[in-house]
Amino acid sequence: MRKLIVYMATSLDGYIADNKGSYDWLAENLRELDLTTFHASVDTVLLGRVTHDQIVNEIERQHHPYPNVQSYVFTRSERENTESITYTHASVCDVVRELKTQDGKDIWLLGGTALVGQLQRENLIDEYHITTLPVLLGDGVPLFSKQKEAKQLGLNEVIVRGSKVITKYCVK
Repeated sequence: MRKLIVYMATSLDGYIADNKGSYDWLAENLRELDLTTFHASVDTVLLGRVTHDQIVNEIERQHHPYPNVQSYVFTRSERENTESITYTHASVCDVVRELKTQDGKDIWLLGGTALVGQLQRENLIDEYHITTLPVLLGDGVPLFSKQKEAKQLGLNEVIVRGSKVITKYCVK
């Protein structure tokens, strides 16, 4: 069965965007990481509309960075689908349940916080791959929203790449 993997970068103090919602501080740090192996293990990426737009507008500068996978962008606004991007109003949990029944590679949940929170509450996330960057933002958009109950995770692997640490956890 396909796994849903949260693979995101965060500041050392747990933020995925600064207090203005910007990812500018991420761009330079992420270019140094080699995600080739991870990208080869997934064929689907899930993004919220804000995350998608900021990646296209701030990090990748006007092009969709994942042309070789099927992307689902969860949005309330009307947008026209492309060959590799499906814009949807559907529940992220319903889409993930359906995707997990289909053949294919793993599913990458790239962001944002609201999608992660919904999927956590429904116990649909299988693994967390968190890249911690050596930046203290002090305030911003947190990686995780508040949860009503603790989630126990198992440590699978820790990878150090320069000043960055990738920690991989599985859900127990």
